[in-house]
Amino acid sequence: MAWEAAFRRTHRIATLVVGLQLLVWTATGFAFSWFDFDAVRGAGDRAAPAALDPAAAKLSAADAVARARTLPNNDKSLLTAVELRERLGRASWIVRFAQSDPIIVDALDGSIAAPLSPEQAAEAARAAHREHPPLVEVARITEPRAAPDLDVPVYRVRLADRRATDVFIAPATGEIVAWRNSRWRWFDALWSLHVMGYIRRDHPAHTAMRLAAALALFAVLTGAGLLFSTVRRKRR
Repeated sequence: MAWEAAFRRTHRIATLVVGLQLLVWTATGFAFSWFDFDAVRGAGDRAAPAALDPAAAKLSAADAVARARTLPNNDKSLLTAVELRERLGRASWIVRFAQSDPIIVDALDGSIAAPLSPEQAAEAARAAHREHPPLVEVARITEPRAAPDLDVPVYRVRLADRRATDVFIAPATGEIVAWRNSRWRWFDALWSLHVMGYIRRDHPAHTAMRLAAALALFAVLTGAGLLFSTVRRKRR
């Protein structure tokens, strides 16, 4: 039948075009099933966070917000969050306004904290690791491509542990925003292939991924249609 011949030809073309990516999707998906995701996240290497007693704060949240509002050169019209947390061994209020960087107010004396220095970032990273490994290097990352999925600037602290861990720390808050080790880098490389990251890797919702997925779906549906047609013809 003419329509079936055209259908087969279209199916073969679609399969050839998308076949390699289908193989990549299958292989990487199979590999993901074997990953220990606790190891990927570095769960076994992270030290337990220091306990923070709210009573240690001598400054109230309202006073911290009022203190933050006195600073110039920031839009403080909309308060979005106030959080009490440990920063460099001291209780601190993290005050966040819309369209502004976080403002750190010391919960003991009300002083405004300066961003972390490279030395302070290194010490925070080592303290967050269960084994407190030696330091390899500290780099202040300002280029988004050097720290995908993270807000820059950010400190990257490289530690000399068995997993070659990189700890990423926000300069303003001292918060650990990412924990990346050798297991994570293997997973990230496979994930990049899985979402066609050689075109765009920040997220899978891009045109190339949509086209490849649509073509793969077309190949599957046409293959199923051809199978059904063949079986029915043989029964006849």
